[in-house]
Amino acid sequence: MRQQIASYKDLAKQEFDRDIKIWCYGYVVQKDTQEQADAYLDYYANQLGDDEGCDIITGELGIQTGIFTPEDAVRFRFHFKAGFAGVPLVGTPAQIVELFKKYSDWGIDGIALTWLDYHEGIKDFVRETLPLMEQAGLREAITVEAITPKVAAEVA
Repeated sequence: MRQQIASYKDLAKQEFDRDIKIWCYGYVVQKDTQEQADAYLDYYANQLGDDEGCDIITGELGIQTGIFTPEDAVRFRFHFKAGFAGVPLVGTPAQIVELFKKYSDWGIDGIALTWLDYHEGIKDFVRETLPLMEQAGLREAITVEAITPKVAAEVA
């Protein structure tokens, strides 16, 4: 993966004299233990996942056309129900930071995030995971000036 990402950046620089950033999309399932995170992910993606809706969307995207092996199609459907096929960031805050580090080491410059319960998920993420990301050198510290009073109150 690292070589593929580097090749995109090299191509942009060589062919177009552009320095580009590579971003991806990810879903966050943050809990106190890996087992809790896995159980919650299984609960909402497998047990409650919208299979009919997934069939419609994956059909529209052409997933049923044979471009995936049957195993890859099953995996894609799971990740689609889990978080619109984003990269999984599942585990404890420390484990999630390690996943961010892996993607950063590959050359990914950022990840657009989502949560099943966005309101609670982002509050937990800001309180528990962002400080660990700052300690790991993956991001700069959030300053009070950088966020609105409403957001500051929400995550406090």
